[in-house]
Amino acid sequence: MKGLGRIHSLKMVLIVASVICINMSCAVAETINFTVGSWLRYQTVENPSIEMKRTIIGTANLFGIDGIAIIEHEFIEPGDSEFEFGLVKEIDGVLYAYDGAMRVAILFSPGPVGTSWSWIEGDGDTEHSQIVGIEDVGVPAGNFSNCYHIVNWEISHNDGTAQGFEEIWWHPGTGPVKAIDEVGTENQQTLVLMEYHNP
Repeated sequence: MKGLGRIHSLKMVLIVASVICINMSCAVAETINFTVGSWLRYQTVENPSIEMKRTIIGTANLFGIDGIAIIEHEFIEPGDSEFEFGLVKEIDGVLYAYDGAMRVAILFSPGPVGTSWSWIEGDGDTEHSQIVGIEDVGVPAGNFSNCYHIVNWEISHNDGTAQGFEEIWWHPGTGPVKAIDEVGTENQQTLVLMEYHNP
């Protein structure tokens, strides 16, 4: 699964993609309401044979936390596929990822251009995210207006350097429609939304 190494590092973006605001109390629930059975399928621009699919497979009360959404992540390349699972929940308009009973990441925090958020990762690095614009984006799944353009980066706990730049364009009625990993490097990889389904 070497071809999927870069895709796996898009840790914020595409976990969010298939689960945003399954809980109707979410602050943006009027524009996003994916239900169990919803899915989104992505493809890499640089290597179209590599794909990613996210499916909401259920919700549950886990670790004493009600309304946790369970997502199946499928990474696909020729002759192989790999599955992972994620847990997320919206609280007061902010979307969190969980590892067991612990919140381990802030996936999205709605707001105007300039809104930012951060969290400390398990290795001690600090992950930063900021909304830098509102833009229109065209991908194979369609044309999407007024997408949040979000930039993500890490600050190393070793030397304080910024690294691992990622960009995402998130449509409030659909979810992430485009993402770029390792921006400006030889490993840059772009994912675009090919199709999606809401039952």
